Amino acid sequence: MSTPDEVVQAQLGAVAAASAPAPLQPLDLSQARAVEVDAQALLAQLQELTAKAQAREDAANPPPEPADDSLHVDGNAPSYLHDVVAKIEKRLTAAGV
Repeated sequence: MSTPDEVVQAQLGAVAAASAPAPLQPLDLSQARAVEVDAQALLAQLQELTAKAQAREDAANPPPEPADDSLHVDGNAPSYLHDVVAKIEKRLTAAGV
């Protein structure tokens, strides 16, 4: 009777033998021929694929909403704060911000 370690070793050996890659075969280059590649067309195709991938990514991840940077004053704040905020908003409006 075999021990549990021997059983595990046998199973590992069987898995290793089954998953071993086939030996490399040398390439048969006797039928190879020279080919000219249109680099500009290849570049255009690559740019088109890149643009499509970027469009898919942009559609999946829309930009965040702009931050709300408006001034808010609590109704319970002292009146002088309301005056200060009004002055700041007036200056920002005049500056076109």
